[in-house]
Amino acid sequence: MINWEEFEHIHVIKKLRQIVSAWWNVDIVFTDERGNLRGFDETKVAFANSAHSFLFQKEPVRQSLGELVGKVMGELRMSNQRFGIRRWDLVGYDVGMFPIMIENDFMGCVVALGFIKDSNDTQRVSDIRDRLAAFGASTEIIEKALSKLKSLEHFEQQHFTELCDLISQEVVTLHLEINSRENRIKELNKELGSRYKYDNMIGRSKPMQNLYALLDKIK
Repeated sequence: MINWEEFEHIHVIKKLRQIVSAWWNVDIVFTDERGNLRGFDETKVAFANSAHSFLFQKEPVRQSLGELVGKVMGELRMSNQRFGIRRWDLVGYDVGMFPIMIENDFMGCVVALGFIKDSNDTQRVSDIRDRLAAFGASTEIIEKALSKLKSLEHFEQQHFTELCDLISQEVVTLHLEINSRENRIKELNKELGSRYKYDNMIGRSKPMQNLYALLDKIK
């Protein structure tokens, strides 16, 4: 199992998320293998797009995102693509999904939220405004959210997807490193426990035999 809370505080992951946020006002979140949001408290996170603070307090939004992630991950399993970018119909903008694969098992997803892939799609902003309003967002929230929304130019898309994919790869690498260290600690603890058990002590003298007998009595 991935300990999602740990990755919130890993420097390289925080740095990559900050870069994506600074360049494109895109927020990065994690989901587990079932599409559930993990590893953050929406009441404490400073989102690049404030609409996410509003949206993620609503269970239908979380559920819809989970369903989208599950659908896209299923599609990726059937193809050779490393990631998927799809329109999130509930909200109107595009979402990038980058699977976290550990030993060929899907363990979760890096999700990039809050952008428009096609800069020529002029109708999209109006659609997003209508969808946010339908959720009860105030005019202030809507206008602030739309001011942060960016369209990815073609030349930017490669850099964007590479950075997001790097976050996924870092999660995998760090998870494997942490597991390796934990396994080594268990091995060392087991070895030390075995090495220092009194019945492995070498001693044939009468005092040592008496000590063994005493230890047997107090076990």
